[in-house]
Amino acid sequence: MDRSTAPRVFISYAHDSAAHLDTVRDLWVFLRTHGVDARLGLPPAGHAGDRRAWAEERIGESDFVLVVASKTYKERADGLVELDEVQRSDEAAEADESGAAEWEARHIRDAFRRDPGAAGKYLPVLLPGHSAAEIPEFLGSAARHQVTDLTARGADGLLRALVSPPGGGRSRSPLSHDLVLAVTVDDGRISCEVTLAGSLLGRQDAPLPFEPGVLSRALAAPPPVAEERLIEAGHRLCQALLTDDTARHLTRLLHDSRFGTVVDVVVEHGDAAAWPPYEALRLPGGAVLATLPGVHVRRRAPGAGRRTAPPPPLPGPLKILVAAAGENRARATRVVLDAVADLGASGAGEARVLEAATPGRIAGALRDGGYHVVHLSAPGTSSSVELEDEDGNPVTVPAGELAAVLRDGDGRSPFVVLSAGEDGATLAAALARHGGGRVLAVRAPVTDFYATALAKRFYATLATGAEAGPSAALAEARRHLEQGRIHRGQADPGDRLPPQYAVAALLSAGEDLPLVDLGDATPFRP
Repeated sequence: MDRSTAPRVFISYAHDSAAHLDTVRDLWVFLRTHGVDARLGLPPAGHAGDRRAWAEERIGESDFVLVVASKTYKERADGLVELDEVQRSDEAAEADESGAAEWEARHIRDAFRRDPGAAGKYLPVLLPGHSAAEIPEFLGSAARHQVTDLTARGADGLLRALVSPPGGGRSRSPLSHDLVLAVTVDDGRISCEVTLAGSLLGRQDAPLPFEPGVLSRALAAPPPVAEERLIEAGHRLCQALLTDDTARHLTRLLHDSRFGTVVDVVVEHGDAAAWPPYEALRLPGGAVLATLPGVHVRRRAPGAGRRTAPPPPLPGPLKILVAAAGENRARATRVVLDAVADLGASGAGEARVLEAATPGRIAGALRDGGYHVVHLSAPGTSSSVELEDEDGNPVTVPAGELAAVLRDGDGRSPFVVLSAGEDGATLAAALARHGGGRVLAVRAPVTDFYATALAKRFYATLATGAEAGPSAALAEARRHLEQGRIHRGQADPGDRLPPQYAVAALLSAGEDLPLVDLGDATPFRP
């Protein structure tokens, strides 16, 4: 057992009732906020057909298995016979929640008996309202842990057993949380399955909360009206994606986790579900999820994280290739050059502006240059972008062809900053499907001030060569600008800026790796 890392814990339970399951989920979230890498014995829909294999794998890799004592768990566990005499089929057991406890308990029982020396791995847990009489018979001699309430004091014995076991303590560093919102849109409804650390946290299905274009329509209004509209949209989006219990668990996870905890939020969606402004989602207390400290929000096409690994960091300094087409070319170029001026002055970054945003010139520059970023501004649709030929005439480039253009001489896909209108998130997803890697899409018109400030903060963070990748850099830039906007509005209500915190959407096909490897160079300090 590696005592330098967070303890890995599997929570086995029986679905006695909806209230019992909710209490078990409370325990799960509570443990994670206290640095325990706890997984609940409830897989996402993608593993429904192989739930037994899913659970057995996680039990095997866990340092501890918590058996949550209850009447149903004991009845099913104590009613088991030897494996070759089992009357109830595994298929039938997997068909319902309570049946899952039967084969799960059987597996735990047999593992417990096979290796008496590992008996300390299996811990009966008594939640409030439950007694020792509900502990399965085969665990009768195991050390039990009474949880009087879900506080550090009420669960002191259990926490000590998990994070400070005999033989040495564990690292008390914060635990990272992987939260995935798998979203689908179909026939006027939106569905969302939320998983935390690979276990199911909740499911919701609801009517669409608003029509496409809500972000652009809101930002077209004066700042006070735009803010009211985005606040309403954020709350409606939360209600459509998260049940009340899921929202409560998520709020507790964010509020109670230790300082320095990172919550990596991945919104997984296909093209039909790309348009909602997930970056505007507001929790019940009113906080914008994407602007909370430690929260990194990015998007992913279904299956993309399992297909594509981002390239390793390139040597610094940060190199940006700027390609702009269309009527906003001059403005887009000026924004980028203003944003990277400090980087250029310090030698931490450089930008090259193409005279013409033709596919050939972009591809040629990438073959020669070793660029970390391509900053592309051009009119676009959900499936194509409008570049230009050598004479300045528009050229429609489908996403697949654009992905091929955006590869360097080694076949690598640089990070892409894409300003192509509200369909940018869908276009970014299409690029990812064609091997486009990571794309930051600006999905609505923004002020020059915000565009410059966001790019400046984002690129400065990337240029530091820190371990954080683009999602962390975007989170820091988004949060910094939104805090500044709020403070400015409080100081002078008549000088309020538009609420543009939801316009940037990052789509990442794989891990969030850094872009720049500085080696022994001195990091840039923004």
